[in-house]
Amino acid sequence: MVQPDGGVIGSLPRLLTSVELQSVAASNQFPPREQLLANLRNAAEQYAGDPLGLGSHLATYGHLTASQVMNAELASGKSIGLWSDNDWVRYTPLEGAGGDLFRFSLGELFSIYNQARTVNQFTQWLAETHSGPGDFLTHEEFLVLHGEPPWVVMTRALETIGLPYFFESPVASVSSEHTEPRMVDKLSGRAVRAEELGQVQMCGVTRFPRDSWISRR
Repeated sequence: MVQPDGGVIGSLPRLLTSVELQSVAASNQFPPREQLLANLRNAAEQYAGDPLGLGSHLATYGHLTASQVMNAELASGKSIGLWSDNDWVRYTPLEGAGGDLFRFSLGELFSIYNQARTVNQFTQWLAETHSGPGDFLTHEEFLVLHGEPPWVVMTRALETIGLPYFFESPVASVSSEHTEPRMVDKLSGRAVRAEELGQVQMCGVTRFPRDSWISRR
């Protein structure tokens, strides 16, 4: 069982397989983000004559939201138009401007974030222990760019409406399979299914992260 702060109780996280590690070492991108990265690079070429205004162009024409541009430039410390190849890989958001919280299930949200965080942490480990490429984000940079983990946001939603549950942190994984969110009773440690909550309670749980998501975008 995993506590809200990420601590593990009574179980060990699944170890990454050699195939997964080789996949991570070969590329720290996943197909959807690879496509987004390619689209943004193509758009950047169209606005090459105005590098300092590139972020505004990307937001104006719907490639990224203004909030995504601001967070990316804040995390990188420079205008998007001045990014190097490594900067594009490190600081491109996980999704484009068309992203919508309700387009994803909780499992998809958990998985997308968990995959990106696992790859980034593994890339950092390679850089620090095996002189690998240094194109990783620090913990602070990752939070600025991608926000808090969705299981943390959902746990805060439960606390806000007074429910004594939390969502477990998923174990590190680069699997493309969606993570099944686990909600746990703080008092008994028992896993709780969403259908055990009343309809009004579930409305409160889902409304909180939606408002939080919109405020960041």
